Amino acid sequence: MAKKAGPRGRGRAGARGRVKVVDASGGKGNGATSKTQAAQLTAAARAYHDNHHWVPLRLEGKSAECMGTGWQRRTLDDPLPQFKDGDNLGLLLGAPSGGLVRLDPDWLPIPEVTDILFPETTATFERAGTPRYGRLFICREELGKDKNFKLPNFMKDDDRLPRTSGDKPKLTVYQILTTGQQTMAPPSVHPDNGEPLVWVDRSLPVALGADVVVRRAGIEAFLLVVRHFWPGRGTRNETAMALTRVLLETFADLGEGERINIVDDLVELVAMAGGDGKASREGKRRAEAQLARLQAR
Repeated sequence: MAKKAGPRGRGRAGARGRVKVVDASGGKGNGATSKTQAAQLTAAARAYHDNHHWVPLRLEGKSAECMGTGWQRRTLDDPLPQFKDGDNLGLLLGAPSGGLVRLDPDWLPIPEVTDILFPETTATFERAGTPRYGRLFICREELGKDKNFKLPNFMKDDDRLPRTSGDKPKLTVYQILTTGQQTMAPPSVHPDNGEPLVWVDRSLPVALGADVVVRRAGIEAFLLVVRHFWPGRGTRNETAMALTRVLLETFADLGEGERINIVDDLVELVAMAGGDGKASREGKRRAEAQLARLQAR
């Protein structure tokens, strides 16, 4: 699939004169260094604080209280956390860290879909089980406490829903993490599965407007739901045609060529992720014909 131009509203570099994200933990943020774990975390926290003006947090243990008390009130003027081996490192998001926000898909993402909807080169980390899932941006406009994209509560008993590690239904599909929230960051090790968080793109976080972030994240959340509930054989072509029509309306502000290419790419990717991989690509690029029918009405 050829790389296409992404949705309008591209951003610009959002940090202060630096070229790359620096964590100073030993290179790749994967623990492959002679430093103790505590020393790695301390070095990374200092680099995030001094070079990027992000507020670091100490994450201790696996519970919801791992940040300790008063973490939401921390500022750049506070002393660096005192890390111990076995801890992880968090970043306080939103206004205290210059508008730093993180995209947080709770359902399994489709990385190629994220690449289309958020084509900007920006700071990104991952772990083995979820490639490129930690994308950071700068959004200095107020997003509110958080932006959650959730399914309605009446679906909580649907046994097709993804489950949490505690075997509860996942109604929250996607979040934009911002002021009052935090994100675990490299060189942490995920407490549930032991996978290290590593930087895959050290570019500085790109600045985007609040409306751009919310709109694109909402489209991505919708597509994750469509992929999850993609039907079995027999009605897939009809589903792809319906999705094509919805996305043509969604991207009506784009030029015709770009609109057709983006819609075809997204439908194809969702069909492959929800169906049988590359075998599900055939007949999914119908945006041009669908658009012609819409325009003829």
